[in-house]
Amino acid sequence: MKWSIAQLKKLTVNPYQFSLEFDYSEEVKEIEDIQKINIALVEGTITRVDDELFKCQYHLQVELVLSCALTLEPVGYSMDLEQTDLIGYPNDENDDVIEITNNTIDMRNIVWDSILVNIPIRVVREDAYDILAKRNIILDEEIPDDDN
Repeated sequence: MKWSIAQLKKLTVNPYQFSLEFDYSEEVKEIEDIQKINIALVEGTITRVDDELFKCQYHLQVELVLSCALTLEPVGYSMDLEQTDLIGYPNDENDDVIEITNNTIDMRNIVWDSILVNIPIRVVREDAYDILAKRNIILDEEIPDDDN
């Protein structure tokens, strides 16, 4: 869903509520660690702060299948998060602002970025060590400290 800045300025309801669904199955094909993604459900509000700044608050729910860090086997992961983003034209006062491009706020890209940023660095299946044992792979429980 894209909103032009002109559309948002004309809204008589502030904050404006929205409910969206996004299918990122094509984007996932380029990400090695994500094996599958279900439809992302997004509900939230967008509030005009001033003529060039908007606050977007939303709740994101999506089910992912990630690769186990030890076995590379699939691991289900539920992402359920609350997100608040400022969207506008960055300046000296607001450097944490998502930049408006082409006078448009593109929620699809904003939500996708939130998903990518919030994917855990490492997920491990509960049965990962059993799987490794069946493969005759034994991992040391202690990982050496590289600082020594």
